[in-house]
Amino acid sequence: MKKLVFVMFVLSVIAACTSPQQKPKKDTAQAGILKQVKIAEVIQAQSYTYLKVSDALVENWLAVNKQDYKVGADLFVNYTTAVTMENFHSKELNRDFPSILFVSQVSDQQQSATEQPSGMGGGMGGGMGGAMGAQMPAGKKVAPVQANIKVEPIPGGITIAELYANKAKYAGKKVKIKGSVVKVNDEIMGKNWVHLQDGTKNGDDFDLTFTTKATVVVNDVVTFEGVVAIDKDFTAGYVYPLIVEDAELIK
Repeated sequence: MKKLVFVMFVLSVIAACTSPQQKPKKDTAQAGILKQVKIAEVIQAQSYTYLKVSDALVENWLAVNKQDYKVGADLFVNYTTAVTMENFHSKELNRDFPSILFVSQVSDQQQSATEQPSGMGGGMGGGMGGAMGAQMPAGKKVAPVQANIKVEPIPGGITIAELYANKAKYAGKKVKIKGSVVKVNDEIMGKNWVHLQDGTKNGDDFDLTFTTKATVVVNDVVTFEGVVAIDKDFTAGYVYPLIVEDAELIK
């Protein structure tokens, strides 16, 4: 069964935006509509699958989380939370789309496509449970898994557990945190969304999301310095209780 949910939707949603004119808007024409469509073309990218689909009347381009789809297959599309990007340029594909819909949920079964995706929660591993975005089966958020790692903080830095335990104290301030990269969602809303863990834990919190322009890959051990934000609302119900924004990679 193929089920896809963007986790950062408006986050886990806009891959490779490059133009300030590219502004997302709710697809009010399609909102609340469930349609059966046929796949006419498939383009695979690193994190997303671009689908040209058609029904009896129109053709549309959709962007969904990466998964294998076949030309000619039928698909059920839930347009309830669709976001339309007009004059969208994909850097990865080096291609312009006059209009493309970023869709929260599609499925090869009608019942599954009617399920509503849950909110982002605490991070794109708990939030787009890490966008800008995690893949969530059956419309349910996938909780992050604590990796078996231990990373010592750098001088002048803090641990992830310390930040979670004192988030009000650090709100609006710069922090330095060293950790191991456990997840990356690149080029969402013009930023890369990186999850770090350092082996520390405060209650159930051990996974921390950073937004950054820096390019890193899973298993890199890195140090980020960025500004702490709490209860960060990215609209569409996507709220991060804790996130570090505009982080710079410290060499």
